Amino acid sequence: MRKIMTNRNLKEVVYQRLKKGILNQEVLPGMRLREEELAEKLGVSRTPIREAINRLHQEGMVVVIPRRGAYVARLTREEIIENLLIREVLEGLAARLAAENISESTLEELHSCIAQFVDKDLMADLENYSQANVQFHKMIIAASKSKKLINLISNLFDQMDTVRLRTILFPGRAEKSLIEHLEILSALEKRNAAGVEHLVRTHIRDLRKTVMESTIHPGGISLSAI
Repeated sequence: MRKIMTNRNLKEVVYQRLKKGILNQEVLPGMRLREEELAEKLGVSRTPIREAINRLHQEGMVVVIPRRGAYVARLTREEIIENLLIREVLEGLAARLAAENISESTLEELHSCIAQFVDKDLMADLENYSQANVQFHKMIIAASKSKKLINLISNLFDQMDTVRLRTILFPGRAEKSLIEHLEILSALEKRNAAGVEHLVRTHIRDLRKTVMESTIHPGGISLSAI
C-alpha cells in the first residue's frame, strides 16, 4: 500500500485504502494488522488507522482479539455457506425490486455484460467472464433502488471477496451459470418480479450447494462465478 498524499477526509481515505488492501489480498486472511506498521506505510498517524480497523471489525472483515491485536478475518466453510444463505434471500428481494424499477438503459447494459459470452469457450476467457458475472449481479442490486438493501448486500460481497472461491472451475458450472444469467435477464426484461426473485434465489442456492460439496483449501477459495 502506497503513502496517502492528501489530508482531505483522511479517515475515509485511510479506511478505503485499508479495505482495498484486504480485498485485493495485499493483506491476506489471518495476517495481523499492526497500527504502527500501517501508519508508517500510509504516512499517517495511528488514530485514523485505529478507526479504520474498528470500522472494518464492525463490518466483519477484521477480527479483534483482546491482548493479541487485529487480524484480517479468515472465513470458515460455515461462515461462507451462511453468507450465501443470507445473500440468497437479500439478492432475491433486490431482484424483485429491480424488476419493478429497472430502466431500459440498465437492461441494455446487463445484456451487453453477459451476451458477449454466448457461444464462446468460457474456460478460455475465464477471468473476463468472472468479472462480468460479478458486475451483472451488482447492476441488478443497484437497480433495486433500495439503499439499505444495497448496503447490506455490499457488505456481504466485501466479506466474500476476502476469500478465493473458484466454483466456476467445477465441470459444467460456467455453462450453467451463463444459462442462469440469461434466464434472469429475460425475467427482468418481462418485469416478472416473482419470476426473477425465484431465479436469483435458485442461482445462489446452487452456488451454496456447490460450496457445501466442495473442498475448501487453507487460504480459502475465490468468488469468481456467482
